[in-house]
Amino acid sequence: MAEPRLVRRTVDPFTVRELAAWRGFLRAHARLFVEVGEQLEKLHGISMDGYAVLVTLDEAGGERVSMNALPLEVSSSTGVFARLVESLERQGLITSENSGSRTRGLRLSLTAAGRERLDAARITHRAHVRMSFLACVTPDEQDVLGRVWERILAN
Repeated sequence: MAEPRLVRRTVDPFTVRELAAWRGFLRAHARLFVEVGEQLEKLHGISMDGYAVLVTLDEAGGERVSMNALPLEVSSSTGVFARLVESLERQGLITSENSGSRTRGLRLSLTAAGRERLDAARITHRAHVRMSFLACVTPDEQDVLGRVWERILAN
């Protein structure tokens, strides 16, 4: 039996405009994520992923939240996420309840200490986002960006 023949496809290179848009997005995201994360770690002792977990739990209004409902950027690696949950729990910021045999069966909730830490961290987070990102774009551009991100996420 003959071996399958590999089909080579040619892909047009990025245009200057496409490359600027893509690389600009990657570089801006990476820089802002690191900068905000460093401030959250330094001032509040939580990572960006930890902050995202606390925000999600706070938005649940006191209800327990399944690990499956957490943001994709946080829940992408089960092992890393399990260590994050353990750290937040050791700090007394969240509680967990296992409703299944696997880590994904955990249901999490925010503690009073977690809410206090989140309230303080939100001030830092919002100030840095406003200074480093939102101040660089007009309100009309913010509207456009919001629509663009929604369209990308829906694709």
